[in-house]
Amino acid sequence: MKTNKNLTRMEYGLLAGVVGIILNLFLFLFKLGIGFFSLSISIIADSINNLSDGASAIVAIIGFKIADKPADNEHPFGYARGEYISGFIISILIVVIGIQLLINSIKSIIEPTELIVNIYVIIILICSILVKLWLYKFNMNIGKKINSHTLIATAVDSLNDVYVTLGVLCSIILSYYINFNLDAYIGCVIAIFIIYSGFKLIKETVSPLLGEAPNPELIQNIKSNVMSYDGVIGFHDLIVHTYGHAQVFCSLHVELDAKVDIMLSHELIDTIERELSQKLGINMLIHLDPVITDNKCIMEMKEMLEEIVYKIDTKLEVHDFRIIKEAPYTNLIFDLAVPDDFVMSDEDLVKEINTKVKGYSDFLRCIVKVDKNYISTYI
Repeated sequence: MKTNKNLTRMEYGLLAGVVGIILNLFLFLFKLGIGFFSLSISIIADSINNLSDGASAIVAIIGFKIADKPADNEHPFGYARGEYISGFIISILIVVIGIQLLINSIKSIIEPTELIVNIYVIIILICSILVKLWLYKFNMNIGKKINSHTLIATAVDSLNDVYVTLGVLCSIILSYYINFNLDAYIGCVIAIFIIYSGFKLIKETVSPLLGEAPNPELIQNIKSNVMSYDGVIGFHDLIVHTYGHAQVFCSLHVELDAKVDIMLSHELIDTIERELSQKLGINMLIHLDPVITDNKCIMEMKEMLEEIVYKIDTKLEVHDFRIIKEAPYTNLIFDLAVPDDFVMSDEDLVKEINTKVKGYSDFLRCIVKVDKNYISTYI
């Protein structure tokens, strides 16, 4: 399917929704009619499934409308996450449909009915499969183009419908030739598959709302681009937030030599923010951290501290290191980035570091701010 690059994200969603409503309503009416005519519980259930797909399309349109609303005082980052919510609702509907189909199939096994089969039933079911295959490709192409969880969920639902109708068709044909009603048994198998797909989609649509890990490729791009600028010593405290498609906010601290004029350093930070925002399509916010690189005492203390910390766990990161003398003690002040999977408590970790530092001198004292490593957290 070819798509017009001039269409906005909301217009794509609206197009997919309207097409879904029209086609699913058409399929519902035809299947409901042949379902009552042939006395097939699976065809009737399949028609109700198409009706719910039309309702899902309406939910998708509402979701895109909400997501397209501009930011305001109550929601300064916009409403783009509304699309995730609509995708979640569609996923719930898929599970409900699967459960209802399973119940109806079990009832049909307990109380079987005789099927009435003719060529018109077969033709309508085949046409339904072809329509749903086209609808699957239509929604999947648009969903991937605009990176929409809602449309991808809708596409998967259309593919599930293909399996449902194909199963119904096969069971009707086989039942006719073997003189045994397979309609309800096939319905049970398909229902279980639909329920499984629905729960899988729930996980995929809820994950961005709860907070998931950022794309490793994005993190690597940020790292390599930041470190490519002359004068950058290092960086830390990288945090990535997402508020829907194309609404990515990134903040980090960049380390520059403290000897460089503050105005030049500030200009470099502004340049990195501007160029990375344009290149990566994200909103960058960078904090300047001046680092002393020519003080032998500070550098030796930092190396000693990093050696102690890395022996505890190589994933720990020391940054914002500085020394403040407070007679008779020398305070080693620093931030310590701790990964999410680190098992030791913050209190025990700081206590162990202090104990090992005092092994060098009783007059050394650590003042530690423990931070989470938010590279592994997507909010």
